Amino acid sequence: MTTNTGKQAAAAAAKTLLADRIALVETLGAALDTHRRAEQAVTTARTAAATAAQHARDAYNAAKTGGWTAAELTKAGLRAPAPYPQPHHQDHHTPAQHHRIRHARRRQGRRDQCRMSIAAAHPDE
Repeated sequence: MTTNTGKQAAAAAAKTLLADRIALVETLGAALDTHRRAEQAVTTARTAAATAAQHARDAYNAAKTGGWTAAELTKAGLRAPAPYPQPHHQDHHTPAQHHRIRHARRRQGRRDQCRMSIAAAHPDE
């Protein structure tokens, strides 16, 4: 019969704790991978929709050039799609960076207020 020494018990406990933490990080990694794939799918779909909308507008304009009026096309239920909105510029700052930027601006504002107060209190300097 083997008995666990304090060292062995500590190692076993550490392995259990690490296994739990590793499982959490693996779950996080899988979720982030899924999110990245979904973002890529959205980008691909937006690009395809924008291309299809442009083709539809081109065909609509060709029909008008070919003698159809906008009223006739509309009456037939054929309307050119509106231009597909361009994706907004992605902000490349992480939430932590936004936090640091925001607080740096606040600190700068406080420094400026302090300087103005000192200047107002001591106009001759």
